[in-house]
Amino acid sequence: MERMAKNSNGLLALTTFVLFSTDSALVCTNSDRIWARISWIVIMLLALYYIPKTYSKINHKKILYPVLLSTGISISMLVHEIIGINYLQRIVLVWLACAFSEFYEKERVIYAYVKVMRFIAAYSLVCFVLSPILLQIPFPSLYCGNIVYKNLLFTNLSTYSLRNYGPFWEPGAYQIYLNLALFFVIRDPKRFNYRDLLLFGITVLSTVSTAGIIVLGLIVMYYLLSVSTNKQSSSKVVSWLIVASLAVGGIFYMYKNIEFTDSFFNKLTALSENYKDKNSENVSSYTRLYSVYANISAIREYPLSGMGIDGLTDYGLNKFDITANTNTILATAATYGLFVGIVYLLLLFKSIIDKKRRMLGNCIILVVFLIFLSTENMMVSLPMWTILFYGLPQRRQAVS
Repeated sequence: MERMAKNSNGLLALTTFVLFSTDSALVCTNSDRIWARISWIVIMLLALYYIPKTYSKINHKKILYPVLLSTGISISMLVHEIIGINYLQRIVLVWLACAFSEFYEKERVIYAYVKVMRFIAAYSLVCFVLSPILLQIPFPSLYCGNIVYKNLLFTNLSTYSLRNYGPFWEPGAYQIYLNLALFFVIRDPKRFNYRDLLLFGITVLSTVSTAGIIVLGLIVMYYLLSVSTNKQSSSKVVSWLIVASLAVGGIFYMYKNIEFTDSFFNKLTALSENYKDKNSENVSSYTRLYSVYANISAIREYPLSGMGIDGLTDYGLNKFDITANTNTILATAATYGLFVGIVYLLLLFKSIIDKKRRMLGNCIILVVFLIFLSTENMMVSLPMWTILFYGLPQRRQAVS
């Protein structure tokens, strides 16, 4: 296992598994739960391997986060269920994510992540374009309640929606990992490849995610800020011209294609027209709006222990008529109590704020992550936990 981990192909395989382990539709929404069980068996085996190898030498400030988080989750579990497998699984995710961030050198993992996401983006775009043909071919089906997808492993084709899902449970989740990949490649303007901007940018557009297009604009803004303040960059003018041309072209295209524009913003207009009753047009924005109300209400009623995993789910369904809780930050506090919610916020701020980065840059990236974590539920996301822990400093010599 260790020999495989040291090999770049092994790290690519591990990165791919981490992306699929908790956030793929195959695992987290597929009616056939055998894949979720297999995934959790592998997660437990990885935890048994990596955790003992890292925690004897880990920075004591860094280990404080999984200790506090798992303590708070355990207290909530004892209050609500005595012993609950879902709580134990979430504790394992926190410790394993921290272990990964200490075991592998950050830049190697980022390189592997971007490489995997390039393949997934290109693969999903091709399948998305060819979907009228591919949907007629008897590929394996993936079932989420009454909704059917064609499972092409690295992407899923919906039989009812013209949106690019990638391999994830919904397009809004897919855009998060696409935008993160773009952010990682634009951190250094000297190494930036415009093909990445085109690939990830077009794929984000194909998800038709309102949050995704907003974040894409913020990341491009961050890139332009980085270029303009980088005295060593010899391509400032070219960078501004190319990005500006893409922006103008995108705006012109949306202006000329009203249906395309409506597909991005109809969620907001539908909610403004009717925010009291959920329907097929406003269900997305309605769910995100009332997730805020549901979580704040739950925190007020159970500030110390939270409502628990099942309790919060039932509460949101019965009182607010939402089938999904999409606000990670508030849901963490509403599920486990304010203590865990505050620790999660501290981890987020500590991971995102970089002292070497300009204040405006830090503000942009912070807003990006707040959008990510306010529009999708990433509480049981091994990739997101790992990304957050990589924002903390490494102490020991990671595997090279």
